Amino acid sequence: MKKLFVLALTAALILCALCFGASATSGQPAGSGTAADPYQIRTADELYWFAQYGGSSAHAKLMNDITINENVLDVDGDLNGTGLREWTPINNYTGTFDGGGHSISGLYINIENGISDTYVYVGLFGYIGRGGKVQDLNIKDSDITGSATVNDAGVSVGSVCGRNSGTIENCSNSGTVSGRGNVGGFCGYNNAGTIENCYNTGTVTGSGEANVGGVCGRNNGGTITNCYWLNTSCDSGIGGGNGTSEKVESKSADQFTSGEVTWLLNAPQTAGPWRQTLVENGDKFPNLDSTHREVVRVTVDEDYVSYLNSGDDFNGEPNKVYFDTKGEEWTCPIRSPPTPRSPPNPLSPRRSPALSQRPTTAIRACQRATA
Repeated sequence: MKKLFVLALTAALILCALCFGASATSGQPAGSGTAADPYQIRTADELYWFAQYGGSSAHAKLMNDITINENVLDVDGDLNGTGLREWTPINNYTGTFDGGGHSISGLYINIENGISDTYVYVGLFGYIGRGGKVQDLNIKDSDITGSATVNDAGVSVGSVCGRNSGTIENCSNSGTVSGRGNVGGFCGYNNAGTIENCYNTGTVTGSGEANVGGVCGRNNGGTITNCYWLNTSCDSGIGGGNGTSEKVESKSADQFTSGEVTWLLNAPQTAGPWRQTLVENGDKFPNLDSTHREVVRVTVDEDYVSYLNSGDDFNGEPNKVYFDTKGEEWTCPIRSPPTPRSPPNPLSPRRSPALSQRPTTAIRACQRATA
């Protein structure tokens, strides 16, 4: 009888081990998680596997756009329905998560009444630690919420992470972020971390005495540069804190559509990744899809004239020499005599009028001189 019991117990343990092994490998992506051989994530199941089994220091790269849930938000940006697959934030992450220019859509996190005597970090990643990095990632159609029972100050909510002590760069968010404590478009609490070259168009809201920002809720000892948020998504870019920030600015929908933000995001970078095809019914916002077109800024007399796709012609004045941000010279051929103008007032500052304000009789199609 005792032998039979031992055999049964052994069989049960082997079965449990096999089941655990199967669950640990189910959905496992290709790759080993090293910097040289990151996990190659192609599906939502592989993303969930990475979150549960990948390890806090593992490296990963998205190979496709990932959809976890469909139609999470309605046309007004509010939560649309129930029964959604929930996401548990990845904590203490110190690896590199490379979005590869792809998107994660349908992220749903609803952490309410978090334990009040601990910190609550809510986002795709809960906490990005020192050395951790998230780059080239778009978060779309997502709803992310976090709160606590008592200690609201211990709650930090963002689309990419709740708390950041690493680096977030070249990311975008169009999902909804809300909560208490520190609430930001990308990061709730930037604790000596870096956020750069990112933009947010998703609605960001906080309740109680929350620090709320279109980019970051609270920036303590961190650095945030060259980041933009849609002016209707939040009242401020950074909700509070003593960190350093530069060129953290709100932009209108028209400024996004014009290509201005795309150019600004790329401006401090060598071979910046942001693209936007500027045609009728084209891209309304910057994107990381390399098949879309590069944006350049055209100037004359050091004044801004227009943003356009590299290589495109544009309208301008004859006898003017224009330069784009790639250093290429443009000229406007004269096909009729220009409209006479009064001599400039030497006391007035030298400015180039907006394109729409220039004499229409003098506007001609301009082309690169070296084309």
